[in-house]
Amino acid sequence: MKKFIFILLLSIGVFFTAQASDESVKNAGFVPSNIWYSKTPFFAEENIRIYTILFNGSSYDLEGTVEFLDEGSGAPKVIGKSDFSISGGGRVRDIWIDWKATEGKHLITARIINSSISLANGTKKFAIMDNIETGKSEVLTDLDTDGDKIGNATDTDDDNDGVSDTDEKQNGTNPLKSDTDGNGISDKKEIDDLAKKIAENKEKDSEKFTEIIKTVADIIPEPIRRVTIASASAVESFRSDFGDKMRSAKENKLNEIKSFKEKTNALAIAPKDGKQKIIIDKSASNAISVAPKKPFAYATLAALAMLQYFFDWKFVFYGVDFYLLYRLIFLIWRKTFHRK
Repeated sequence: MKKFIFILLLSIGVFFTAQASDESVKNAGFVPSNIWYSKTPFFAEENIRIYTILFNGSSYDLEGTVEFLDEGSGAPKVIGKSDFSISGGGRVRDIWIDWKATEGKHLITARIINSSISLANGTKKFAIMDNIETGKSEVLTDLDTDGDKIGNATDTDDDNDGVSDTDEKQNGTNPLKSDTDGNGISDKKEIDDLAKKIAENKEKDSEKFTEIIKTVADIIPEPIRRVTIASASAVESFRSDFGDKMRSAKENKLNEIKSFKEKTNALAIAPKDGKQKIIIDKSASNAISVAPKKPFAYATLAALAMLQYFFDWKFVFYGVDFYLLYRLIFLIWRKTFHRK
């Protein structure tokens, strides 16, 4: 009798121990490396549906929650959850969440939490599955400012105003806004109007210069006139061409200086054990390499700016030229007629 009672108590203990323990469930969980999106490519601020798929090859009915995470910024961040239930016997079910994409690098994954199985007697138990995480899906979400389905990284005209991003930067307008100053006139029209005005002013200056040459030509002999006109035309052509070259060289030097600034990062100094520790980030080597070049770049930029000013302003250019010519003639006169 005592032996029977002992065996009965032992059986009851084993039964409740088995009920209290976690059940190991094989052949259930995620299909490996299974994350996909409602469309690709997609851009920042778009509403995207992220999918994964569950399968249950066990004999149990499964319930639980799927968490979708973004590990793009380092620490995993939950971006959505979806509850599920899936019958046993090789059933498959797709799971999804809706997500508003943000700009930057994302590493999307999903995992099963709070999973449980239904036993034959109707009770539920916490379940441990072999495969509770999906693979990681890496995606880089770009901005699409103008909505033309081309990301800003590859789009040559981010605001689709007809002016390339390169030209907008050179003109000082915002490549992400079609009307930078908000005055109701597009950047393209303002740039075109400015270019037209400059061309008209150049044409007027050229006409005035031509009239002056013609007036002077009418009062001087023909042989001297031809030489004078040819010389004046050559000088004017030289002034205009050289001014354009100086302007282009100045813009190139400005871009070079901007690249120096992008490569330069400050060094951080942090105390450690009462001493100073220098922490150099991964781009500090670039900062060190460009440091000796910066003073020369700024000096060159100043020289180019002065030369551009000199050649662009006719009053300054011809004023200096006539003064130098006067000094040369005066020197020759003194050497010729005031010899001792």
